[in-house]
Amino acid sequence: MHPPPMTSRRQIAPGTVLASVATGFEAFVESQGADADAVLGRAGLHRGLAAQPSTAIPLSSYCRALDEAVAATGNDNLALWFGDQFQPSSFGLLGYLAMSAPTLGCALQNIAGQFPVHQQYSYLRLRRHEDLCRLEYQVYDNSVLNRRHDAELSMGMFLNVMRHTLGDHWAPLEVHFQHDKPEAWQEHRWVFGADVRFRQSHNALVFRQDVLAQPMPNADHNLQLLIQKSLELLASTRQASDGLPERVKLQIMEMLETGLPRMEDVATRLGIPSWTLHRRLGQEGTGYKELLEQVRKEQIPILMRQRHLSISELAFRLGYSEVSAFSRAFQRWYGVSPKHWRDVEASTS
Repeated sequence: MHPPPMTSRRQIAPGTVLASVATGFEAFVESQGADADAVLGRAGLHRGLAAQPSTAIPLSSYCRALDEAVAATGNDNLALWFGDQFQPSSFGLLGYLAMSAPTLGCALQNIAGQFPVHQQYSYLRLRRHEDLCRLEYQVYDNSVLNRRHDAELSMGMFLNVMRHTLGDHWAPLEVHFQHDKPEAWQEHRWVFGADVRFRQSHNALVFRQDVLAQPMPNADHNLQLLIQKSLELLASTRQASDGLPERVKLQIMEMLETGLPRMEDVATRLGIPSWTLHRRLGQEGTGYKELLEQVRKEQIPILMRQRHLSISELAFRLGYSEVSAFSRAFQRWYGVSPKHWRDVEASTS
């Protein structure tokens, strides 16, 4: 007996990422003994992507290219090592925005704030608690099925932004990944120089807050202003192509973990009055409550397979104040209880 399939409504259009992420990809894949053209071709991409670093490519295709490269080389940690050598200067506009900042704290805040321009249906955020910080990263694009290799690559990129000012041998306190522990997990400790934990709630670098005051070695105020202007132009282009419902859904996704977001809160983050948001969503043939339910339903397939999350934790992360309310919604959508679904899946896996 198999658990009911978890079909979910996909975004109107798949998310994209700027082609700067492909800088050095072809040479790295070929250094591992694989044919880069064949790898890219199987992912629906082509050679020379990085020659136009501000061009948007499908995020799912790029993640598929990482999967294909792993399969072609037989190196299960290929993305981990690719991220280890990926320098901020190869990160395109986002990398130069970070390097031109006055301090590391400003650099991380800058790239977190502009990350939606670089990569859609994803978030990067800097969270502080007492003397610790967490730089958290997550992909929300439902068209990206395997997120492990992207996560390992991305965390290596972010680590190298920090090492740009803290030194090549600096290491965070811990590194967290959402996926299961891979077979060659010791290589992750070598790359990050820290304790690496798997099956966590987020992909994250955990470090002491005092490093944020460290000055960036290539701070350049004028360059920073120029890059910010370029990113603003890209952002305006992105917003023109992204539908309002999808932008609302992304805001809901980012806010759910801290409680159930109100339409007024989402409207504030989008910079428009709540009554205008209500009217414009109506013109799109939808409403705020419908989009909230879509987000919850789309996140369930991702969260349910993170077996380290209890049902109560899962319900909280979807903005339910009571487990019973989540269970009723799950039963309505899938015809069984969440516990039954997990029990059946465990017995057949």
